[in-house]
Amino acid sequence: YQNAYRLERALLPLSLGSVTLLLALLMPLAVSMARRVEHTQGERNRLLHASISSSDNERRRIARDLHDTVVQDLVGLSYSLSAVAQNRSVPQDDAVARDAARSAAVVVRRDVAALRTLIGDIYPPELRAGRLPSAVAALLETTVGQDVRTHLESPPVMNLPVDTAVLVYRVVREA
Repeated sequence: YQNAYRLERALLPLSLGSVTLLLALLMPLAVSMARRVEHTQGERNRLLHASISSSDNERRRIARDLHDTVVQDLVGLSYSLSAVAQNRSVPQDDAVARDAARSAAVVVRRDVAALRTLIGDIYPPELRAGRLPSAVAALLETTVGQDVRTHLESPPVMNLPVDTAVLVYRVVREA
């Protein structure tokens, strides 16, 4: 029994010393790995933010371009077709052409309304003004008559960063 005790006392400093030395050698490696993980996580967050921001900018650009080009051209076409349809100087036997112009004007106006809705869906004007609850409420109005029950409760004041508001809006839209 005493031999075991002496052997244990002789080996204890050696065992503890080797474990301590191993920990001392592994500590810089562990610190280095922790820093790399932290740096990688920060880089990942930065890239995610840049991706969301880029997507948001692209959505705004597409909405602006649609509004400033296609929608404006269609509105002008609608007015022209309406003018042709209402032109009283056209002979009576051209009533078919007048009816066709009137029908085309109706179709164009319907398409303009659809494009304006699409533009609002791509990037709602309320988000630009920082009114997330209004944007979500407008989105929920599109579900009327679709057998969907909605209930919107928003806090009286929502001071969310624009990126967060856009993300919340997209989540609600997908839901």
